[in-house]
Amino acid sequence: GPHAMAARFSGGRSMPFLVTDSAVPLPAETLPALKLTHHYDVPTRGEVYAYLRCYVHKGALCYNLLVFDEAPPPTARIGFALCPAESEGEFLFASFGRAPDSDALALCLTQPGGGYAAVRAFSAPAARRSAGEDEQGPYWCAEGVLPAQVLCEAFGKAPRAGEFWPGNVFLYDTAAPGFGAAFPCERGPGGWLARFEPFMVVPY
Repeated sequence: GPHAMAARFSGGRSMPFLVTDSAVPLPAETLPALKLTHHYDVPTRGEVYAYLRCYVHKGALCYNLLVFDEAPPPTARIGFALCPAESEGEFLFASFGRAPDSDALALCLTQPGGGYAAVRAFSAPAARRSAGEDEQGPYWCAEGVLPAQVLCEAFGKAPRAGEFWPGNVFLYDTAAPGFGAAFPCERGPGGWLARFEPFMVVPY
């Protein structure tokens, strides 16, 4: 899974994902969805549909993650990675399971031989969990905020309009090898290389 991945900053071979910098809170349903469309070592449970919606508000990243999975195992996680464009292999990785006590947030550093190491844990307000059903089927949701203070402590800056923040989103299982990603990954000598594509922060 992504815990054995190294990150590769691709420099934007695909279209950047636009993230609004808004002066006011925005409802999730008005935001574009970054869907997980690439699946690797396909898990036994098939390709679960999931996406991230997010925006920036006063330097904080407000996120909303939806996973269309009626009964995910306790080891199932959805997570996203994010860093400023000038980052030298360091990124924040936030991950969530369906259970409320499964939140994890760490600054990670890619390792030369592949994979990455968590170098510092951060605390952020707990994500709110909810569940429901729509035309895609039953889903569960984790939504919350990565505070500007955490982003500043990790990188010395918080996102704002005009900047690129490379990232990716992963759906994985801590007990199984298969995973899905929003941007394509590639197999490297030490495991999977997670490509980061730019999140482009744009004014509202």
